[in-house]
Amino acid sequence: MRETAAVLGVNVHLVYELINRKLLPALRLGSLKVRKSTLIDFVERYEGMDLSDLDNIKRIATEYELVTLRSVLESSWCGKTDLVACNRLI
Repeated sequence: MRETAAVLGVNVHLVYELINRKLLPALRLGSLKVRKSTLIDFVERYEGMDLSDLDNIKRIATEYELVTLRSVLESSWCGKTDLVACNRLI
């Protein structure tokens, strides 16, 4: 598990938690093991996701999405007098 934790850049306890929650498949051959292909699949499956709270996994908004949201709000929803209020929403 230390190797898996090192590859992911997290501590071993989080790796065990991912396994216990069935987010990261593992197999037991004496001790728990995660295959390299399984780890690659895990990273690809959860790329762009925020796993800092495993009870509330959500998508990470990209810079492009934030700029697009700001543009939509400024052009269609917010009037010029409401622009300051809209900036506080973003």
